Amino acid sequence: MGFNLLQSCSKLWLPSLSSQYLDGDRFYLFLYRYDVFHKVIALVNQEKSRYGQQLVTEQRIGLTVNEDSESELTTARLHQIKYACEKLLMLHGYEINEDVVGYKYCFTTKSHGKINENVHRYVCGVVNNSAMKTKETDLTCEMYKQQKMIVLDKLNEEKAVDSDERKAWLESITEAIVIFEFLSVKPSCSISVTDSNKSITNEKSGVFVLYNAARIRAILEKFREGQLSGIYPELWDFHRIDFTKLHSQNGKLYIIIFLNIQN
Repeated sequence: MGFNLLQSCSKLWLPSLSSQYLDGDRFYLFLYRYDVFHKVIALVNQEKSRYGQQLVTEQRIGLTVNEDSESELTTARLHQIKYACEKLLMLHGYEINEDVVGYKYCFTTKSHGKINENVHRYVCGVVNNSAMKTKETDLTCEMYKQQKMIVLDKLNEEKAVDSDERKAWLESITEAIVIFEFLSVKPSCSISVTDSNKSITNEKSGVFVLYNAARIRAILEKFREGQLSGIYPELWDFHRIDFTKLHSQNGKLYIIIFLNIQN
């Protein structure tokens, strides 16, 4: 009786309550997830690229990099960590300003040594040579990307596109792979680079994922072209979609596909 009353009142909430479960001295409440699906899609459709951003907090943070004079690859990773942090902080409403007085952070590989006053040190891991088990000091970032491009090119020799488009595609995917490797572990941990002449199984899995992401993007672009030419119909307004029909886990993936097509 009590739960029925609570469930009835929850119809004014978002999300509402769908069921309950009593387990010993614990009482569990379950939310009606289809309300959440509808609300999220409505917000994404309304906010588009602004979705997930928070209002300006009027707080400023300064981020800097203490470059590694021995390893260009390590320095490149430090800058990528800084860039990723800047984007995340901006999404949370912070203003990024290196001249700010207050919260200042420096990404460095040195746990000791001179650092500017009132600056918090964040110690990051270096880029190691997996064969030598020491910091990679000879390979530059550009050389490393070229090695990646050669491997990627060989793995996708069957991709039939013109030379200019293929070169741009290789450069774009290679850049994504290197960024992924730099950020694949937490910043305080070191990462290792592998000689391009050796077998690179983990790289192939990364290439596979990124290659399929590129394929999905091409499919979506072709779908939009088909809409403009009248081959495919316009998408339904999401208000007309009954999300209660999505019972399987695979069915819920259609929501993500729908959001990708919408935006």
